[in-house]
Amino acid sequence: MENWTNAKFCDVANLILGAFLFLSPWIFGFDAGAASQNAYIAGIVIAVLAIAALAAFAVWEEWLNLIVAVLAAIELWMMSQFPPRLTTGR
Repeated sequence: MENWTNAKFCDVANLILGAFLFLSPWIFGFDAGAASQNAYIAGIVIAVLAIAALAAFAVWEEWLNLIVAVLAAIELWMMSQFPPRLTTGR
């Protein structure tokens, strides 16, 4: 633990949060549609980048992780702005 820096603690937190994001469709019961696909893809990418940063730290991994997280949040916000329409079944 003595060689661990704040960056490594942040990478471990990113790994845990990426795994939680990946599992969130099952945990919260929204296992269908684009929102769950967004959570799966963003969770996997964030977790893989965190593992890569733990193995060999590079600044670009941290920036890419931030970009993926921001894009995931923006995509979820955009989906909530345009909810799917109900079909009448005619």
